[in-house]
Amino acid sequence: MKLYPKHLKTEVTPEGVIFENEFLGFLRSNGYSVNGTHSTNVVPSSNGDHAYLVQKIDTMKLPSNHPDLDIVADKVTIPICSCDDFRYRCSPDVSQQAKHPHDGGKCKHVIACYREERAKNDDKQQSLI
Repeated sequence: MKLYPKHLKTEVTPEGVIFENEFLGFLRSNGYSVNGTHSTNVVPSSNGDHAYLVQKIDTMKLPSNHPDLDIVADKVTIPICSCDDFRYRCSPDVSQQAKHPHDGGKCKHVIACYREERAKNDDKQQSLI
């Protein structure tokens, strides 16, 4: 199964291949910092012929040069996906003044990925008596 490449920037380095969701570049080009990526998962498509990169990223609610930015209070973690649905329907257009990174929706891959993560955490909990 191959990663769906349409919304991934690929860079080959001596250490290996780096895949980055193009939405990260869009955020940066509009003044938002990307302070980290974590919880990276590969989620198969429903037809099984390719897969998508699903991640959580750390960014800010406001652009880095915004006068009201509070670097502690405005931290936000959002899920992103490399599928067409996320890029065209769920990801917010932060180039518009009224839109911010945390205003986006969730595609079915993000929902499925983090539903499984929550279920695993639920299985680790003990019943209260």
